[in-house]
Amino acid sequence: YLDRYLTTETGSYTLMDKKDFQLVAMTCLYTAIKIHEPEAMTPDVMAKLSHYVYTAEEFEQCELKVLKCLNWRMNPPTTMAFIRRFFQMIPSDLIEDSDQNYGMKFANLQVEEAVNNSCFLGLSSSTIAVAAVANSLALMGCKNEHFAMKIVLDAAGMNELSIEVREAQYMLSDCTQKSSLGSTPIKSRAKETNQRRKPLLRRRSSLDESPRSVVSR
Repeated sequence: YLDRYLTTETGSYTLMDKKDFQLVAMTCLYTAIKIHEPEAMTPDVMAKLSHYVYTAEEFEQCELKVLKCLNWRMNPPTTMAFIRRFFQMIPSDLIEDSDQNYGMKFANLQVEEAVNNSCFLGLSSSTIAVAAVANSLALMGCKNEHFAMKIVLDAAGMNELSIEVREAQYMLSDCTQKSSLGSTPIKSRAKETNQRRKPLLRRRSSLDESPRSVVSR
């Protein structure tokens, strides 16, 4: 939440004020606990944790400001949730299940690198997912790549690979290739991971696999 807030116009000013930054950081933690943990902390507890540098009212006001800046999108589908859904939508006559599992693992490797790269903060999860799937299909040398991508693009509400998606493809490929220098080549890493976990991977057909969301992109 903090990273996303700081990329907004309102959030950018927070970087110029140390006290405001600390308040926003603690508020994002407070909000994350409310959403993802079984028990929430009250604003009074947060005020106590701050040694009363901030009041309970300040935490409540800051939380509302963060929520508005993020358009209340506090638990949207993750990039991997989109990737799983995209691969599930590709018919087995275009790509066999074993190849889909391999492609999904390579897509996962790309996403893991993207998480640690601030260049992807301004991109939606669905955009990164489409780019990762496109790179995976290309790496596999899929003969039906064009038809498979048509299904993915339709699902993502896109007519073609946009400039934004193509840039994301390049950045994903670049950062993933750099991470593999001096270690096992990417293609081998994805294949080895797929072979180790192949018995555990099955085509998911339930929406329960995707996280809760307020609004999806």
